Amino acid sequence: MTVIDFSASFPSGAAIKRAGHEGVVAYISPARENWMQAKPLTKARVDEYRAAGLKIAVVWQYAAGTAQTSDVMRGAAGGRADAEAAQKQLNAVGLAGHPVFFACDFDITLNQWNATAVEYFKAAAGVLGKHRVGIYGHSRVVHWAMEDDVVATVAPGRVLGWVTRSWSNGATGSDYAVLYQRQHNVPGPDGVQIDINDTYHQSWGHQPLTDTTPETPQLPSVTKRPGWRGDPTWLADALRAFGVKVIEEPGWRNRGNGDFRDIRGIMAHHTGGDNTPTSLIRDGRSDLRGLLSQIHLPRDSVAHLTGVGVAWHAGRGSYKGLTTNDANYETIGVEANSSGTSAWPADMIDTYYRICAAVCWVLDKPAQWAVPGHKEYSSDGKWDPGGIDMPAFRARVQHYIDNPPFLAEENIMSDFDKLTRTYPSRVEGSDVKLRPVDALYMADANSFVARANTVEIIAALRDNTETLDRVETKLDTLINGGK
Repeated sequence: MTVIDFSASFPSGAAIKRAGHEGVVAYISPARENWMQAKPLTKARVDEYRAAGLKIAVVWQYAAGTAQTSDVMRGAAGGRADAEAAQKQLNAVGLAGHPVFFACDFDITLNQWNATAVEYFKAAAGVLGKHRVGIYGHSRVVHWAMEDDVVATVAPGRVLGWVTRSWSNGATGSDYAVLYQRQHNVPGPDGVQIDINDTYHQSWGHQPLTDTTPETPQLPSVTKRPGWRGDPTWLADALRAFGVKVIEEPGWRNRGNGDFRDIRGIMAHHTGGDNTPTSLIRDGRSDLRGLLSQIHLPRDSVAHLTGVGVAWHAGRGSYKGLTTNDANYETIGVEANSSGTSAWPADMIDTYYRICAAVCWVLDKPAQWAVPGHKEYSSDGKWDPGGIDMPAFRARVQHYIDNPPFLAEENIMSDFDKLTRTYPSRVEGSDVKLRPVDALYMADANSFVARANTVEIIAALRDNTETLDRVETKLDTLINGGK
């Protein structure tokens, strides 16, 4: 079967049907130039095409197809903006759940894909869901998108990919794409210039696809608890909310050496060995019974919760804000596996930051006062955690306190979308008033129109310069008598 796409004008549904085509791929992006009368798709055309028995897929391409102006070369910000604008238009024409092909309409290189364009598609998927994102481009970029898993899968080994013959060197993508654009700019129904596409799968973008993305487990709820007194029963939830993988040791909620008073922070330790077992932290040793700390961090970066009551980890010492020689009742302890001289793996030290940040965030305390190293507290010559500069460590902890990972970007953007106040234009003579989000979209669109125009002007100037050079050469020849 074949489907057609077009941008100059809309052929009638009846004419498309008579020509034997199954459906259309229509643009939902705005027109970039006046001759593009088939941009964007309208509700009236959707109704007409459906009445004629045609299937409808949609594509987004606004900017001109060059590496300098292509939509996809705007990266993540462009992908997010275009997907949001696409959804708005889909809502308006009655195709709210449809997938969207986003166009790479130039001879994109692998470096350009990896550095920029792939981020565009990731961001678009973040708005629409990956099951609603397709790609138009040469055979290689469609395959790159499949390899990077940033577009919808319609069947095992086949993605929502639309391969153009341009730059594909004869490859059609028949074994992994859904459409192949085999003819460009030929006369079609009602005399409209069209492209003709072969379908490779029964689901070629004309219908909503099922979201097969595994559901992301909801983060546990976590709230600030300043002035907390008693056992930190919230530890598991807090650590998970900060992105820490957690194993709850059996019976941990009932293990400890009595109850906390007010918890003032978390103390950082190393165990003295790279392979210290969790059982030692949990149960203790012959000369010191457990619990030895509430949290054990092995080198696989998975935190083990060993108890919720008081642990014997601090010993004798003092630190600002803590009761001298009595920090066990005021600080949570975390024992991390290290000899003290072995290098700290990157994942492990990042998890260490997150553990300390989670505790401080719940207690609503800054790292500067609430995260002592054992070596900073101890009066018994302790030197743990070895190899860690505590001021620098606390700075990283504070970064996570100030930027909790569970405050997802989507929530921040949602808050931005809710700003309904309108602001007047600062352009002299304009009486336009816009919401911030609408102003952002308009600025984005105008900037890329300007860039496209600039590229065309530069190309024209280059051609004019070459013409003038040739004329000047001929004049010189004539002036010098043909010599």
